[in-house]
Amino acid sequence: MTPTPEPARPVSRVSRRSVLLGAGGLLLVSACGKGTTSSSGTGTSTAAASTLNLAPRFDVNEYLVAGGAQRMVLSVLDNTGSTPKDLPRTVEFRVSQNGTAVGTPVKVEAHDDGVPIPYYPMPFTFPAAGTYEITAALPGSPSGVPVRVAASGTLALVAPGQPMKPVDTPTVTDAHGVDPICTRAAGTCPLHTLTLTEALATGRPTALLVSTPLYCQIGICGPVLDLLLGLQGSYPSVQFIHAEVYKAPKSVQGDPVAGGLAPVMDALGLTYEPSLYLVGADGAVSTRLDNVFDRTEMRAGLDQLTR
Repeated sequence: MTPTPEPARPVSRVSRRSVLLGAGGLLLVSACGKGTTSSSGTGTSTAAASTLNLAPRFDVNEYLVAGGAQRMVLSVLDNTGSTPKDLPRTVEFRVSQNGTAVGTPVKVEAHDDGVPIPYYPMPFTFPAAGTYEITAALPGSPSGVPVRVAASGTLALVAPGQPMKPVDTPTVTDAHGVDPICTRAAGTCPLHTLTLTEALATGRPTALLVSTPLYCQIGICGPVLDLLLGLQGSYPSVQFIHAEVYKAPKSVQGDPVAGGLAPVMDALGLTYEPSLYLVGADGAVSTRLDNVFDRTEMRAGLDQLTR
């Protein structure tokens, strides 16, 4: 079950996610009925560690909407909450509502190209708002994962197919009130020469990564930024931009949230990070990758953007 946020902690939308995920960056909505599953990998279990369980890595309820193609990040874990050594390379997922199958089963390959978290990016289009259950064809028939799907147009997020919103993201010449403009361990990355507003005005394809390498709760923001930098040279027609999540994370020691969120978060309706927006020359979002995405998914999105 999802733990209750600590009432004494200052809470913003992103900080609520941080409390839910905890240091391990793992949200287990359901546990296998055969034993107790721990997100830290240190819990005890009444079942063998080889028992496989299905769990979302993140709270997918933050962004699922009906009527359009959705992407859910799912994981297969053993009974200690760890990635099994014999992780299935392909898993068949099914969606149901009130015990009735919805759509057709979806087979998804595991992804881990350049990221420390193996995951399954499950694509699905939900026909209507409501509560659904995701199950997987795994040994032991683990419990399903319930998900809530919002009605189209009810979330502030910019969805694929919609026009990208212009934002004055921080650059090396104008931080626009964000300090620091980049928390990459190796120093400020080279993706801070244009604002998103300026990039959209050029009429060229644009890749915007919203991530905070230093303060990321899940250890993904740094790796995906480095992966994007590694891909940049293969796509000379694309403008690459990086934007941090927090406005002044060092202003309050030990709590980056207390310094406020960077403007890009509110402008794009983001309640989580990281997120990669791939925007076509027409200014519409072609692909949005949330939470965890690897080099393979990023390259596929960039290929689609530049066809």
